[in-house]
Amino acid sequence: MFAVMSATVHDLGQRLPSVEIVFFRTVFLLMLLIPIVVRRGVLGMATSRWKLHLLRGCIGAMAIQCGFYAIANMPIADATAITFSRALFITILAIIFLGEKVGIHRWAATIIGFFGILIMLKPGTNGFSVAAIAALAGAALVAGLSILVRILSSTERNEQIMLFSAIINLCVSAPFTWYFWVEPSATDLAILVLAAVTGFGAQWSMIEGFRVGEASALAPISYTRLIFALIIGFVIFGETPGFEMLLGSVIVVAATLYTVHRESIVKRRAD
Repeated sequence: MFAVMSATVHDLGQRLPSVEIVFFRTVFLLMLLIPIVVRRGVLGMATSRWKLHLLRGCIGAMAIQCGFYAIANMPIADATAITFSRALFITILAIIFLGEKVGIHRWAATIIGFFGILIMLKPGTNGFSVAAIAALAGAALVAGLSILVRILSSTERNEQIMLFSAIINLCVSAPFTWYFWVEPSATDLAILVLAAVTGFGAQWSMIEGFRVGEASALAPISYTRLIFALIIGFVIFGETPGFEMLLGSVIVVAATLYTVHRESIVKRRAD
């Protein structure tokens, strides 16, 4: 679903500003959430962790703006590959904010992973673009989101996390949409609905996955998104990733999977 959503954003990005795509996708997402909220009732959506929701909403708004801009302005598989660097950023954030101890193996994997990012970004060449930087910034922000989702999902329901995030995202994107407004066609609106539906399903599935599954088990599965992105990019848009992007992707994926493997070993020893 994430890969399909990326395809819709990539297509829409040829005609609409990325901020407008974010705005409409959020509006339609809220429309999908309303029946759930009505069923729960206003009191059922109350939370005592509004500060964390506010923080997640603000970080999420910045992350989706960066991510959609990157997807709209570069090949789908390239943007997707760069976003997988979030696992490397999670390691850094865990050290800074959670005081997590990282051994030599994970440090080595993280450094090698960032070397893979450099290969993908190709600094100093024509392949080095604002869109690529936006994708990397989005990955760093999503790393922060992942930590917050793990914290919130222990007490908050899926619809609470998604609702508060969507409301904040709507408030952030609305003024920029008004400024950069481009009239969408009926076809564009239909594709925007598809983006909202697949985005809704993808977010719901991700939050539910963090709720019931181990992070170490989820990580390998998430990389199937890159396979779907490669297929969609080639079949629908005729995009073929370059050698540097493929090489960098392999390095980043291998480094992050090794990091997850080391985390699971450390956890088993602790247990």
